[in-house]
Amino acid sequence: MYKKIFIFTLIFLAFTLLAYSQGKVYFYDFDIGFKLLQIEQKTALVVVDSEHCVYCKKLKTVTFADDNVANILNAHYITIELSLDDKKTFHYKQYELTPQTFAAGFKIRGTPTLIFFNEKQEAMTLLPGYLPPDKIIPVLKYIGQRIFEKNIKFGDYMKKPVVGKYRGSDKVISISLEDLLFVAKNDPFVKVYDFLNGENKKEFEDIKDLVKTTISTFKDKFLSKLPLDKKYILIGDKKEDLEALGTEMLSKGFSTVLIYNVSNNKTE
Repeated sequence: MYKKIFIFTLIFLAFTLLAYSQGKVYFYDFDIGFKLLQIEQKTALVVVDSEHCVYCKKLKTVTFADDNVANILNAHYITIELSLDDKKTFHYKQYELTPQTFAAGFKIRGTPTLIFFNEKQEAMTLLPGYLPPDKIIPVLKYIGQRIFEKNIKFGDYMKKPVVGKYRGSDKVISISLEDLLFVAKNDPFVKVYDFLNGENKKEFEDIKDLVKTTISTFKDKFLSKLPLDKKYILIGDKKEDLEALGTEMLSKGFSTVLIYNVSNNKTE
């Protein structure tokens, strides 16, 4: 019996890994996603869809199944699906809403509709209709890099797209202990590194796959091998060292670096 359970577990893990390797977009719960949005200072993409919408299904099976689209969204966005067939409530700012009241508030008249939010939970733009992978990728880059804030129109951007990295934040982000534990628990793309020289902290006991090392070992043995499109939390007791390492990681193209200084756990 135990052998069968073990084999089933292996098969389940294999299919899970295959799903990610095939470029599947990860959808966050709305409340969790919007809290992560504020902590990680990224862009949220809320996908409003419905069960019997043909183009909604195509958006998921074609566009969101594309490796390039999935990599961009998983690394640089918080992606959330809201189905108009669902009655589950969630919170947006001070309001408790359903997908139907949310859609009505944004005057959504059809599905699918994409709504982009900044880290302050403010809606930046709304796009109705289906977009194939080659059409949505420049949109994601344009909004993800906040090109519109430079007074560059999308049409002008498409004539000469900006090449290079893009993310919701271009700085090392200091977080509180509460935020650290929340991100570690709810973001599947985060990896946590502990530089406290082997000191055991009770508050970190529930963090899965936490790696204990030193900053020098991290730089010598880990840094060059880490994927750029993942998210990283660095824990230490010297703010200057954490900020310096985080800045170095950003200069190398890493998308998200959060730091937690144990000697001052207040968000700065």
